[in-house]
Amino acid sequence: LAKQADRAVSLFERMVGEAKARLGPDEPDTLGLADQLAGWYRAAGKHDRAVALFEDVLARRKAQLGLGDTLTHDTVARLSAAY
Repeated sequence: LAKQADRAVSLFERMVGEAKARLGPDEPDTLGLADQLAGWYRAAGKHDRAVALFEDVLARRKAQLGLGDTLTHDTVARLSAAY
């Protein structure tokens, strides 16, 4: 699983970088990829990076969607699991 997680981290880091460059950091698809990357950081044992990225995604989703949105709630749950 660790090898799989490391490969996923590498892939998602590239995807998030490309999405930020093409779509912007606040675009919903970019945030979705970043949220998934944070999950892979967690799976790879990179908890500090996971928490930092989940917090960033959460702040951006709260600003765009508010606290009542399902995507915002999902990020809150994933962040709390990363602690």
